[in-house]
Amino acid sequence: MLEGSIDGDGACDLRVTTPRGTNAIKKRFTLRGDRRSQCGPFELKLRVWDRDAGAIKSLADEMGVGTRELRQDINAIGGVNVYRDRFRILPYGEAGNDWIGLDARRVQNPTLRLSNNQVSGYVFISAESNPQLVDQSNREGLFENQAARDLRELLMHAIAEIETARYDVRPRRESSREATGDDSQGRGGLFDGFTLAPVRRAAETLYPKDDTLRRAIDDSQRELDEGISRVKNVLSRYQRLATLGSLVDHVLHEGRQPVARIRYNMDDIRTEIERATAETLPVVVPRILDHLVAMDKNADLLSAIFRKLDPFSGRQRGRPRDVVLEDEIRSAVALVQHELDEVGASISLPSSRTTVRVDPADIQIIIRNLVQNSAYWLKEVPRGKRDIVIELERPSDGVVDIMVSDSGPGVAEEDREKIWLPYFTRKPDGTGLGLMIVGEIVQDFYGGELRLAEGPLPGATFTVTLKRRVG
Repeated sequence: MLEGSIDGDGACDLRVTTPRGTNAIKKRFTLRGDRRSQCGPFELKLRVWDRDAGAIKSLADEMGVGTRELRQDINAIGGVNVYRDRFRILPYGEAGNDWIGLDARRVQNPTLRLSNNQVSGYVFISAESNPQLVDQSNREGLFENQAARDLRELLMHAIAEIETARYDVRPRRESSREATGDDSQGRGGLFDGFTLAPVRRAAETLYPKDDTLRRAIDDSQRELDEGISRVKNVLSRYQRLATLGSLVDHVLHEGRQPVARIRYNMDDIRTEIERATAETLPVVVPRILDHLVAMDKNADLLSAIFRKLDPFSGRQRGRPRDVVLEDEIRSAVALVQHELDEVGASISLPSSRTTVRVDPADIQIIIRNLVQNSAYWLKEVPRGKRDIVIELERPSDGVVDIMVSDSGPGVAEEDREKIWLPYFTRKPDGTGLGLMIVGEIVQDFYGGELRLAEGPLPGATFTVTLKRRVG
């Protein structure tokens, strides 16, 4: 259960109750754009439950009802109601009315996220404290203004807190690293659960002389490993496409201005030529040359923008090339510079020149994920104190360390192990796969590791170690 209040600045005073007890949450939820909420303060009270067969049967037995009857009752009360001064605002909380958008959000992360029919509760507002939350004249909810959008966003932040608490108490299978004693990185991988090692051990204990059974298990494990390899390649392509999508948006945004300037220069040149006479030619020619120089500069700018697409030009994985690592990092940061500007974050980049043999797209994915993480959490500290530092080190031949450090709130002690688990995230709209994908790239393709470390800034510091192929 979650209950408490959120004020107009996004500061919350919440209590989350689980089978392990009650935790107080006092923090400030940051809205997109790092701005003050327009919806005003409100109170809330939410209850959530699991809908898997085991949980439903356990609850039904406890209540003395049938599972079908219980599911019907849960379906009837699912959703979040809104009350203004003790009067309910319809249609919020009606059956199937997912006005917060929980179901669409859960598709991206079904392990962590709640669906609309797993939440039942109330939001309490008032006419005096929430004047910008205005009812529509047809009694069909609130006007879709910024205040209503802020209400949903803050409510989503609160739901993310109870989702994390639920994640902590739900039973999870141990990873194969723990089961097999393989803990080289101190964490499980995205595909670690896909192993027949427990079956092999049981077979060796029960049928120690059955070579046919052992070979069958080995063949099945080999087929499973090959399937995982194919899935990893597909996942890598999708991650490249996600990065490429952001990159295309950036290129389109940044490319419009130089294109517009080139067209402006061309129009001016055309006008100058059409109006030129023998007498004015000495004056016109220098002006035309000035326009040509400006066009040349804008063409160089376009070339620089297009070069950011080069890492995604279709090269096959496994065919890295020699690059200057600092240049690739700079290119990756340029891709997310607009996000840094939005939160007012400054970033310090390495000035050295380190030649390595890597796939540039891998560096784009690694740096983009880590810097975007930092940019998000820097919103938790005041403007003027939002800094990121990227540093490089060569601790030995054939090894390169990339360190991304920020001045944000850091990783809470209780989360230092959970952040490596797939789907775990404290971002209200996060998928919980960013660090896992980075870790898989670093480990699988470069024989390295991704780890939390001490850094020059007081927030979170992630160190990427690349070993294989880097030269």
